[in-house]
Amino acid sequence: MKKITQRQRCWIAKQAQRNRTGLKTKNITKKRKVKTLIFQNKFSLFIPSQRQLIIEMIESMKNATYSNYYIDFRKTKKLEPLTILYLLHQLHQYKDVKFRSRNFKETMHKAVFKRLELNPYFRLPNINHHTYNKWVDDWHLFSGENTNFSPELRQHLLDINQKYGKISFKLITGITEAISNVIHHAYPNTTSNKRWFLLSHIDVNAITVVVSDLGVTIPVTTPLTLQKKLKQALFTLPDVFQQLNSVRGTKRTKPINTTNPDLKGLSDSEVIGVATTLNHTSTNISGRGKGFNDIFELAVNAKQYPDIAGINTTILSRYGSYILTATAKGLHSASLNKRLDDFDTKVEGTIISWTIQLNDQTGQDNEND
Repeated sequence: MKKITQRQRCWIAKQAQRNRTGLKTKNITKKRKVKTLIFQNKFSLFIPSQRQLIIEMIESMKNATYSNYYIDFRKTKKLEPLTILYLLHQLHQYKDVKFRSRNFKETMHKAVFKRLELNPYFRLPNINHHTYNKWVDDWHLFSGENTNFSPELRQHLLDINQKYGKISFKLITGITEAISNVIHHAYPNTTSNKRWFLLSHIDVNAITVVVSDLGVTIPVTTPLTLQKKLKQALFTLPDVFQQLNSVRGTKRTKPINTTNPDLKGLSDSEVIGVATTLNHTSTNISGRGKGFNDIFELAVNAKQYPDIAGINTTILSRYGSYILTATAKGLHSASLNKRLDDFDTKVEGTIISWTIQLNDQTGQDNEND
């Protein structure tokens, strides 16, 4: 048998190495099937199709499978503040997450992600500050684990109060109550981390404030076996439910049995509505229902403030949603999904937002007083 030369041995070794590398690459490719999540038009938890993608993205963080996803923001035309805060709150738990992604086309959206420090999570490049506009610089983010507000948040609320007067006083009361609810009701007593986040944007046209927690949700903390409270809610829910069988003319898919001693026949959206009138939670601590009065007070009494053109107070919790809208035509309450039905996917915790549309020159007038 003819002996092989040293040159031939080297060639054979190189070929074997190439084959092993190629096989390894093929196995990795076969294992990792990358799924692209394309966010189109509005990045929002209010839109079922987009909500499903957002929840799937968040689940991949929990399961440490985010490397199997590719996030495409190129078709996103609008960012929903409530959704952005919820995403940020979730990302805060998983600081090592780094999605592969494609950036927004809109400079404003790039600026929002830079402002809120979201770019590292999606491996997106930062843009220079000079490309910002005032809309982005007016966004402010705060967080905490108790009701002792930081000096920065206290100063921010003081600035709002000085600029908008009576409107801001009621809004700040609602914000304070929402954060108090997080600390006292949203998280179990055994939980040490009771973190909340607050995102605000103030300009001459509108005031937007969002508060989020990742607690046990309103449908869970609302009592399930209090017949007395259920009957009371049937008669005392202020301008929200005419009865639990209809919400502002929007009929339920299935009528509610009003003699039922618990709330198990209700959707999460309806339970959130009932919770606004209850003064006890499953923790037997008084206060949650009372707090909702402060949260909704601006909308309920919007006619007293001529500077307000309209208000949306929105709540998302688990599968449910609830929105109280005040316009020149009056109050209107509903869920964000059709026929008071719940969404198919759930959010953790509760997100509350206030969007106050202002009449022209409102902020400027208050500054001149």
